[in-house]
Amino acid sequence: MGACGPKVYIVGAGPGDPELITLKGKKLLEQADLVVYAGSLVNPELLEFCKASCVKVNSHGKRLEEIVDLMSSEAKSGKLVVRLASGDPSLYGSLKEMKEELESKGVAVEVVPGVSSLFAGMATIREEFTVPDGPQSLVVTRLSGKTTVRPEESLERFAATGASIALFLSAHKMDEIKKRALKAGLPPETPVVIAYKASWPEERVVETTLGELRQVEDITQSAIIYILPGRLLKGKRSYLYGGKSTANQSKYADSVCIIPVSNAGEETAEKIKESFPNAEILRGKSLSERVESAWKAKQPIVFVGPLGVAVRLVLPFVKDKRSDPPVVVVDIAGSFSVSLIGGHHGANKLARRIASAIGAVPVITTGTEVLGLPSIEELAEERGLEILGGNTKSFNARVVNRKPVYSVGMGWRKDVSQKDIETALSHIEKYIGLDEVSVFAVPLFKRDAAKEVLLPLVGERSCVVAVPEEVISRFPSLSPSRAKDKLGLPGVAEPCALAVLPDGRLFLKKQVVGRVTFAIGVWDG
Repeated sequence: MGACGPKVYIVGAGPGDPELITLKGKKLLEQADLVVYAGSLVNPELLEFCKASCVKVNSHGKRLEEIVDLMSSEAKSGKLVVRLASGDPSLYGSLKEMKEELESKGVAVEVVPGVSSLFAGMATIREEFTVPDGPQSLVVTRLSGKTTVRPEESLERFAATGASIALFLSAHKMDEIKKRALKAGLPPETPVVIAYKASWPEERVVETTLGELRQVEDITQSAIIYILPGRLLKGKRSYLYGGKSTANQSKYADSVCIIPVSNAGEETAEKIKESFPNAEILRGKSLSERVESAWKAKQPIVFVGPLGVAVRLVLPFVKDKRSDPPVVVVDIAGSFSVSLIGGHHGANKLARRIASAIGAVPVITTGTEVLGLPSIEELAEERGLEILGGNTKSFNARVVNRKPVYSVGMGWRKDVSQKDIETALSHIEKYIGLDEVSVFAVPLFKRDAAKEVLLPLVGERSCVVAVPEEVISRFPSLSPSRAKDKLGLPGVAEPCALAVLPDGRLFLKKQVVGRVTFAIGVWDG
């Protein structure tokens, strides 16, 4: 017992290597009468610093009350008591509740900091969290488990800032980390490092990218996942050594119309324009006149002001998401970039670009994107497909609701008639209801005929997509096809059915009905 009464020292054990405990922590271990250590999270070699008479107690499996009763009793009897916590006591430990329980029993607490595994992992790869002209912030977080994470602290929000991120207690959720970070707008090439038991003899380090991130065998705990956007930056110099700033030089070629709703939004409007040299800030006329001018120009529109005002201004002009311009709303402080209209048609991407440019948080509400699922529009952009028209909602709704997505790949001979297509559709219904088909796919060289004879028959319930020859060539055809000899393609109907699905399989092989061939594909989600 010290002069000020009974006390418990809560000491950070460091990341694992016994040489990384602080000098003060080592001294306390050498003097301690009782050491309560955090089980296998603490390297047992540290206990060799203790004197022979020291009582060592493994806290694993014990209740907090049991641990506190033991430590408070020994401290009150005049013993020097150490609680040996893993890493640093202030990170994902039980410091707060233990301190409150001890103090309620009249026992003081002194905390001795430790080297966190947070820093040991970065030391292993010889990198830093903060990079000149790159991330200047570090987010230490976790995914929800037994302890829930508030929505305000979601991974998406943090990732959208471009800060360095260290995820604790989440090594068993690699797929979730990947989906959510990509959804926030981080590029697939963003460096990711998995550090398992950094500084221990059994240390393992896996270096990968966000796009390639996957569960690592035998690593489900005791690991930190680092997301390090700054690791891509090379040759940057700290201002300590005379480096010159190149911050805020990212430029986007988008031609956008920026409409400040009031004078309060002028500063943020100018800030957006700095990263969008082709943008135009519309001023002078009334708000409704400015909106009408931008709408007629078919240019993406960025409002700077309240979301409600933007909604009322565009409402008279909204007609069709396939032809309406994308609309994004940014608040006057530049804190949030909200995709309002045309999410799948450019608004989501623009919202993310603006957020990246001005340090805002992108707000995306499109169902497929927030769930990390593919939309037909994303597939079309990724694979170079052309959506000829029709109803895309069926595809996206089935994806969001986790229902199977069915596609029909079609081909036909020259001079096909709408009657030929109707006959083929009636045969398709023998295998699957037409209401179940989300997308009809045809080769790009049949595009004009598809618009004339197919789209009018199926467009209300399904979309029609044209598939370029180079895309068709990537997908197999299980059935013999004349396309191989005539066009140098593996087939038409079967490859087209698969080309419009994220990762589909054939539900029905190629069928021939008069002048038309068709095959049915399905993606089970």
